[in-house]
Amino acid sequence: MLPGADYQPPIRRGDLDAIAAGTVVGIIDGVFADVLAISPGEIRAAISRGVVVLGAASMGALRATEVPAVSGIGRIYEMYRDGVIERDDEVAVLFEEDTYRTLTVPLVNVRYAVGRLVRAGTLAPRTGDDIVAAAQALHYTDRTYEVIFEAPSLAAKADAEETSALLRRFDLKREDAQLLLEYVAAGQVPQAVRVDTGELVVADVPAYPTTRVRDREAVDAPLHVWESGDSVSFADLVQFLKVTGRFDALARDVLLRLTAGGSRLSVSPDAVADGAQDPAQSLLDFVRLQWGWESPEETHVTMGDLGLGLDDVSDSLHAEVTVARLVAAVGRHPTAAMSKALRVGLWIDDLALKREILRLGAVRHFARQAAADGEPTVEEYEEARRCITRLRPAVSWPQVTSDLGVLGVSRTALDDAARELALARRAARPLAEVLELLHAPIHLAGLSTNMGIGLVSTPKASGSRRFSCDSDKARLIADDIAQQLGVVRVGMVGELTTLGVHIAQAFAQRSGWSASFASGKAETVDAAKTGAIMEEAEIQAQDAFRPATALRTSYERAAVEKAPVVVPDRLGLPFDSRWTPQTELEWAETVDLVSGQTVLVPTAVLVGGRLPGDILYSPRLGGKVFSSSGLGSGFSLAEAATHAVAELIERHASRLAELEIDNPGGVGCREFRFVDLESLPDVPRRIVSKYERGGMSVRLLNITSEVRVPTFYARVFEDPFSGGRSTVSDGFAAHPDPEVAATMALLEAAQTKAGYIAGGREDYSLQARSLGRHERPRTGRPAAHAFWFGNDRPTQDLHAVEGYVADDILDELRWMVGAVQAAGFDQVLLADLTVDKIAPAYAVRALIPGSETTNPLCSGDRGRATCIRDLLPRRRT
Repeated sequence: MLPGADYQPPIRRGDLDAIAAGTVVGIIDGVFADVLAISPGEIRAAISRGVVVLGAASMGALRATEVPAVSGIGRIYEMYRDGVIERDDEVAVLFEEDTYRTLTVPLVNVRYAVGRLVRAGTLAPRTGDDIVAAAQALHYTDRTYEVIFEAPSLAAKADAEETSALLRRFDLKREDAQLLLEYVAAGQVPQAVRVDTGELVVADVPAYPTTRVRDREAVDAPLHVWESGDSVSFADLVQFLKVTGRFDALARDVLLRLTAGGSRLSVSPDAVADGAQDPAQSLLDFVRLQWGWESPEETHVTMGDLGLGLDDVSDSLHAEVTVARLVAAVGRHPTAAMSKALRVGLWIDDLALKREILRLGAVRHFARQAAADGEPTVEEYEEARRCITRLRPAVSWPQVTSDLGVLGVSRTALDDAARELALARRAARPLAEVLELLHAPIHLAGLSTNMGIGLVSTPKASGSRRFSCDSDKARLIADDIAQQLGVVRVGMVGELTTLGVHIAQAFAQRSGWSASFASGKAETVDAAKTGAIMEEAEIQAQDAFRPATALRTSYERAAVEKAPVVVPDRLGLPFDSRWTPQTELEWAETVDLVSGQTVLVPTAVLVGGRLPGDILYSPRLGGKVFSSSGLGSGFSLAEAATHAVAELIERHASRLAELEIDNPGGVGCREFRFVDLESLPDVPRRIVSKYERGGMSVRLLNITSEVRVPTFYARVFEDPFSGGRSTVSDGFAAHPDPEVAATMALLEAAQTKAGYIAGGREDYSLQARSLGRHERPRTGRPAAHAFWFGNDRPTQDLHAVEGYVADDILDELRWMVGAVQAAGFDQVLLADLTVDKIAPAYAVRALIPGSETTNPLCSGDRGRATCIRDLLPRRRT
């Protein structure tokens, strides 16, 4: 990365003395104990004479927290800076003096690795706590994973070797060291400027809030959601709530909490301009209009019928006027206590805080896209005003202006909000229309037979709706592949459940980025084992894949030269990716199944390991965001590609459904339908019957997206109405054939449950493969759970789900590519990962630029549009 740099051993006392002014020094490691460590005073002295100092990873991170003029870089520096870690031995290691090879593992690496695996669901939280505690108890010179797993709390773990191998793949010190080099390589280093006061101007390195909760925060503390990268001010969020009609109810809840807690509230005399009329009488007149009472006689008679006394009504009307004044006071002149209570109220209220940040962020995201095309037209302004009027709700724009004026929104601010919404609606209108295209025909015209990559006809095996080989032949081939891959064991864990589905786990020695085992699920043992081995084949093919560099340039230069490159920010980059159009990247070849042409993609999205300047590296996470989504294997290239593309479509659909149903939920306009289980064909119905005989309830939800490839979300759970706490297991699948998609979703739910049970055993702590698992929180909204447990929602028969059934797998692939294209995506990219050691199997990685992904630090345009469907125009027919 820095071929011209002068690399030195770990820094020690005196090493900076001879460094000339203007030199950039990056401190990573340093010695201590028997040799004097570099002191803060030496560093300050060097900086004062013009040396630029950056620190990261180890001694560099420590000194950066101690000397403000040192530019601290990376997660470890941030952890020390924010007090997340305090002990110096967090980064201490024992190493060989002649080779610098480390002999122990730093505690900060253990902590980071455990955190990643626990968040991914791979490691049980209790096991993770035991590992960190065991590591902390050791002196840094004894801290190895072998010794850690000798701790009494861990000694009985039969999978210690597999767990250790997985933990070793997370090296936070290395990640931070590389980040420092990348800053220097990119020229992003501070210019040390000496001024009269002795202060130094240092680099503006990205910083994130402390990961420890403070006792108190500032009233105006900013808000950040890492799933989209949106950052907004609290004042802007409150105004957004006012304009979109959600503030009033939230403010009422805040007032209730404050008064119930004993707070005394007062109303400013100018909070509400009452006018000449008694406000209680005005409210009574408004209620009469709502009920449709047109005469005094009708009012008196009907109130009597309803048991409403005049004094009772008068008392409540005056109380309501007081509440309205208090709400206006919260809007116009909020106290610090009210503002903080409002923020907390949003946090308590069914993920409302997250939901509204995502919504405001989406509006701003789309408004920025449209701003370059000019100001809104008169018609666009009018549409935005009508939208706001509907949301308030009101009957006219003057009423909206008046109502919001009472809440402290000026006419200028309201006009700005209408302008921003008008721009957002303009930019998002095409997506909004596409998201409603659920029944338009899918055309295959223009798609060639081989689609540019040599795909050939792949007839399905007799009696199979999905595969090209029958079960017996596939098992024989898989056994040979397992030997080539070094699979040491294929275990069966399905029997740990009462579900009657076979779940296999294949274990092999690997050196790549992925998890320690692969899984397969089926109704038969042989098919489950074959599935696990084939998954192992695609994982190892991914690990071994090293594409040739077809081009090394920036996206900006490539676009000018009209090179066939994909836009990187359409590939699900983390929000804090350091990529810019000017960043020089390595590019590798893929084939676009839509056009049949070669398209270049950043090599980083095809390789699991971190590359220099990796666009998938997240400083916030401290590592690269990479998953198995889009990996596929099979006994022909077409079969592998079909599995890979179907998985991407499933991920896209499940992300949109997640946003609408439970994370954060309460967004969008779609009505989901459960499948009538009695309408299922023999195979999926048989699986459901097994679950039901095991005492489980089953729901199968159609979550097919605008791509219109049948996609299902299966949930298997213990019915809470039958008593006790319900545990749930989920499965997802997409396939052109609705029966296949339903079957695979149901089977995957069993795999989830079996993995969870296996993970709970004392001798088996790995719960599930981390490969492909995202790290978004598993939310627990009561409304989302009730959505599944209720049985009074409309259902649909499976045969009503439109799909495509063919005898040739290649035809199914062509149909899926056509569906993706019809949904407005212009590319389906494929890279052949096949290597000799998986022969005769094939492995591929697929990419659909612009689709939603499992990246926990990214929300794409369609996910954002889903969050604000109520703000966007509906499709015009």
